[in-house]
Amino acid sequence: MGQQKSKIISGEPEKTEKLKEEDKKEEIKKPKEIKKPDKQKKTRSKKYQEIKDLIIKSKPKTIEEAIALLKNSVKTPYDCSFEIHIALNMKPKENVKLKINPDKNLVIHSKVGKFSDKDSDLIKNIQAIIQNVLSAKPSAKKNFLKSVAICTSQSPSVKIKVEE
Repeated sequence: MGQQKSKIISGEPEKTEKLKEEDKKEEIKKPKEIKKPDKQKKTRSKKYQEIKDLIIKSKPKTIEEAIALLKNSVKTPYDCSFEIHIALNMKPKENVKLKINPDKNLVIHSKVGKFSDKDSDLIKNIQAIIQNVLSAKPSAKKNFLKSVAICTSQSPSVKIKVEE
């Protein structure tokens, strides 16, 4: 069976070729408008804002101070986890052998322990991860670690200073 073309009996008459060419020229002249979605601003809870203000005021510098600050300020009804985030100061194409792979932004995310764990256990775990990352540091590279931060789930991060 062959294909049949449908005919329009009523409606607008077909445009002539000259009108079709003019429409094409107008389309070329006018760039298409692309609507970008509006970025929604994140809204944080009052508890989160209070903890963040407390962290900014106290500015802990050591691992022990950061853990103590988070344990004293974060109050959750469940046993949340402690996490460490290490930003590496290197290019994406550089090859460094790490046991923990960084994401596309060259940040290593790792779970360290639970809120109910002893402070000494958390400190040991954090130091072990940092030493593991520093062991993969190239010998010619200075400032291999861009930043190191500790946080609990659903809390702001606390930056700590680490000597390489």
